[in-house]
Amino acid sequence: MTSGKFDVIVIGGGLFGAATASALVKDGASILLVEARKKHHTEGSSHGHSRIVRTLRSESLVFGEMARESFQRMQALNTPDRSVVRPVEALFMMSTASLAFRNLTAADPLAKVFNSAEVFDRWRLKIEEGWAGIVDNTSGVMDPAALLETFYEDIGNDHILWETDVTSWHTNSSEVTVTTSNGETFQASKLVIAAGGWLPQLLERGSVNAADKERLSRLKLERIPLFYFDYPERMEPLIPVTLFDDAEPNMFGMPEFDQAPTSLDRPRYLKVGFHQGTLLTQPSDAGQTVHYLEQRYAIEYMEKLLGYRPNLHHTSICLYAMPPDLRKPGDQTPYNELPLLGPLLRTPRVYLAAYGGGVCAKHSLVLGRQLGKLVQGKATQYKMHEFDPQRLMRA
Repeated sequence: MTSGKFDVIVIGGGLFGAATASALVKDGASILLVEARKKHHTEGSSHGHSRIVRTLRSESLVFGEMARESFQRMQALNTPDRSVVRPVEALFMMSTASLAFRNLTAADPLAKVFNSAEVFDRWRLKIEEGWAGIVDNTSGVMDPAALLETFYEDIGNDHILWETDVTSWHTNSSEVTVTTSNGETFQASKLVIAAGGWLPQLLERGSVNAADKERLSRLKLERIPLFYFDYPERMEPLIPVTLFDDAEPNMFGMPEFDQAPTSLDRPRYLKVGFHQGTLLTQPSDAGQTVHYLEQRYAIEYMEKLLGYRPNLHHTSICLYAMPPDLRKPGDQTPYNELPLLGPLLRTPRVYLAAYGGGVCAKHSLVLGRQLGKLVQGKATQYKMHEFDPQRLMRA
């Protein structure tokens, strides 16, 4: 493939980019997907075999609408040979005096609430007096690698370029031209940039309005250490989540299963991540090493929660790319961490599928389809104003 013209070129083969390309293919569009790294690389936000899917929302109202559809559509992709998602009960633990408790009970007034003694009796997890657990029964653990494979199959190997960097791109009133590190040049009617933490680099290589480029490049990039503990023998498959209102980072735990699709499998590991992570200036700063103090904190926290010292099997790093925080000093309005999804109005024919960390992962099937509709000039199923990139241009 040395040249060609397509309806849409998508830069970035992670969950968000691949989901958008898949949705466009299903609508009959011709697609080229360009990914700078190898298939299933571990340098971004989409890799691995476990991510939480939940319907008890704590972000935006629109996710309350999207969550159930995301979960149902992933379940429909399960086959005897491949498990995309496994239903697993989620338990959110927090102080009853916290904002998180008020938000979650308001989101689902019928959700079952357990006090600390009941949490211990049922799940053998130790939380403080004055804390409670809220159960989300419509939740599960998705396999990002398996979901990505379904997208890649939709797109087709002949329309994916692996380990191919985009060195330059430009757009005019009639088309977009993309040049790759292989010296190949491609044209398309539209361009979607889904490069995660590498978005600033892609903006520098293209014809973007200078003011928009400056704002979009101020992304919030986080390095998230992940810890894989041997799964507790006495615990049934469970997604344990601890939510704090203070400076202590929230804990998200999830079972990681063998890749065999049967739901009767016992999890191999309890995968644990603490938010927020270390702020970075560029993706290459993330590395793959988890530090000693981070490991000690994770082990001590899990020992307190489980009542014994669990064995830490291995660690890894995840990269979260979030929207820029453009609030001025003293501004107390909430930070908007929703993905950017939509057109760059001052850069014709270019669309963003950018940022959002885990939000993009668990809702990629739905968000990719919504962006596909926007790219084609069609109406979307959900109201997408909260995702509009122009919110950063107006800040």
